[in-house]
Amino acid sequence: MIGLHEAVRSARPLQGEVIVVKAGGELLEKASWLDALAADVAVLARLGVRVVVVHGGGPQLDRRAASLGLETRRVAGRRVTDPALIEAAVMEWRGRLSSLWVRALHRHGERAIGLAGFDGELVRAVRR
Repeated sequence: MIGLHEAVRSARPLQGEVIVVKAGGELLEKASWLDALAADVAVLARLGVRVVVVHGGGPQLDRRAASLGLETRRVAGRRVTDPALIEAAVMEWRGRLSSLWVRALHRHGERAIGLAGFDGELVRAVRR
């Protein structure tokens, strides 16, 4: 475990830089894990690092789909998303998981907003 002094020194070269933190859906399975990462993100932000959090939500989507009676199908390990499953993904990822992240960051004193890739056409997908 590194001390606070070393952590600050390590983060100094990142001041003003944008870093992307990818948090898998498994991380969101326990509130304590989410809270710990939100606390770390808040520290980085206070040290001048511009942090973008990109979260997953595979396990949560599988449960949401099951609760809606939707079948989740995988081909070569990848989830096949039909229109109904896309709607379930929007409900789960944008509706619930994004707000969990935003609230966790707010609890640690950071301003945060949730964006989905389709907001402002930030992300476009092509069929594989």
